[in-house]
Amino acid sequence: MGARAVSPDSPASPQLRMRSLTLLLVLLFGMAYALFTQDPVSHNTICRAGMTANLVQHGRIDMNGYDSFTRDKAFNKGNYYCDKAPGMSFLAAPAAFAFTRVIPIGPEDVYGRTWTIFMYLLALTTSGALCLLAAILLFHEIARRTNDVGAALVAALAFGLGTPVWGWATSMFSHAAAAAMLVIGFLFLDRACRQVGQRPIAIALVAGLALGGAVAVEYTAFVPAAIIGAVCMLSSDWRRPFDVVKIVAAAALGGGVALAPVLAFHAAAFGSPFTAGYAYTVEFTGHQAGLFGIGVPRLEVIGALLVSPDRGVTWYAPVILATLWAAVRMTARRDLRLPAIATLLIALWYLLMNAGFEYWQGGASTGPRYLTPALGFAAIALGLAWPLFRTWERRAAIVLLGLSILINFASTAVGMTEGGLLDRIAPSFLAGDLRHTLTFHAAGGPSLLHFAPLLLAGATLGWLIWREAKRARAS
Repeated sequence: MGARAVSPDSPASPQLRMRSLTLLLVLLFGMAYALFTQDPVSHNTICRAGMTANLVQHGRIDMNGYDSFTRDKAFNKGNYYCDKAPGMSFLAAPAAFAFTRVIPIGPEDVYGRTWTIFMYLLALTTSGALCLLAAILLFHEIARRTNDVGAALVAALAFGLGTPVWGWATSMFSHAAAAAMLVIGFLFLDRACRQVGQRPIAIALVAGLALGGAVAVEYTAFVPAAIIGAVCMLSSDWRRPFDVVKIVAAAALGGGVALAPVLAFHAAAFGSPFTAGYAYTVEFTGHQAGLFGIGVPRLEVIGALLVSPDRGVTWYAPVILATLWAAVRMTARRDLRLPAIATLLIALWYLLMNAGFEYWQGGASTGPRYLTPALGFAAIALGLAWPLFRTWERRAAIVLLGLSILINFASTAVGMTEGGLLDRIAPSFLAGDLRHTLTFHAAGGPSLLHFAPLLLAGATLGWLIWREAKRARAS
């Protein structure tokens, strides 16, 4: 018998629509992260990349030779080390290994074109790849939980494009990678805990790897990871305690595997698995007070992180107002109450942590970079609450999301280490000074023509996604 054609109204059509949407979203997020590149000689990224270069070429975990190019360094027993969590350096190792087999890299290349290409590749294969994966997984999980393609699209776009996750996904800074792994960890662990007895062990193992990976790239993610673990455990079916224990054990094993290289690095560099580079930092000695430099939150800093034009989250991600409202709406639903609590607690942790941090401004950064992991995680709440929203709530959320995407497009194109939104990002953006786009690097000099390929590609993909989503809802 011949193969039967699939009509648009056949049962298989929704699955085909979802596959088409997935492909289009991969193209959209891939373009969004691949067409930009951030400062290749930032202190933060040279610290991480210098360690990676020494690791893959010389089998060393120090950053000797690169220490003169960065202030983010620790010194112990005659060697310089990156004082950051080493997870980003380890994640970048496969791409760096492949690159350096063809083109060796060294301290003498810093400030050169080879180093710029090297940093672009490392950012794309770490932060960029993780954020793309998280956005696609978030799209599918929200669609599965809500049976609403619109909810899934809003959540994915809010995560990937509507917050500073977008800009940091084009850099080797750790914030976007931590945001992505917290989202992945929650989605997998939540599914494992709600499917007790349905072979969730592998899912829980992946969740543990993701949550452990978030801590490996950013130490402060250990509190959100613990919150996610506790909330997901509370949502488990404890009438089957043995199955729950297996999930916990699998997640713990995954977390241990992800953190083992970090503990080994600490022991080799600083003499103890539990001694981080901040204890030996050379210049930013404020890290040595409190917990990695985190003390009592300051009220004036909280205000600045919320509403100031330089660092206020409501300026750089207005969609966060919709996600917080979504979390509030979710508390009225018993089945959504725990994810809402997780969203609010994680947001509160990052706000208080940032407000108590010695270097709370994040140096020469665009927006509140230390809040980025919380902003990415909050997109889950927006997707889960979307079916509860009334028409006016959806319209308001879409307006906030559109404004957020525009702001983060401007921030990503002008630069994530350039300064305030009103005094630096907006004027440079309107002048066509998009110096962190690939077109700028290719052509050189500011020009409004740099908008053309970005807007054309974005508009085309946006229209295709809208069309497929409309068809998916109809089918």
